[in-house]
Amino acid sequence: MSRACAASALVALFLTACPHLPPPAPRPHAHLLAMDRASGGITARLRVDDAAALHPVAVDWALAVGERDLVRGRADSLEIAIRLPPEVRPGTLVRLRGAVHLDGTRGGALAPFDELLRLP
Repeated sequence: MSRACAASALVALFLTACPHLPPPAPRPHAHLLAMDRASGGITARLRVDDAAALHPVAVDWALAVGERDLVRGRADSLEIAIRLPPEVRPGTLVRLRGAVHLDGTRGGALAPFDELLRLP
């Protein structure tokens, strides 16, 4: 009986002595805000959430059908102009994926995105 009490007291001591970690800070993530069709291409506008005190530096992106990248590029803003290959027709289901590179006074971060969309 005294062993059980001693073990319970020891467990209680460990539980109260352990520091409580704060909840993890939200990680930035990006998503497609809007997409417009232009002659020979599209313009995609991204939005970054949970990125307080961070500003976008660059966007690495890829437009893919299935797992095959059709075109890739890098933009210096959240507005991406994408020249479509001639074989891509309106109504094609594509994936726009990549990451927004963010920077701030406390360092940088990546905000990934992966959107499935049908071309207008």
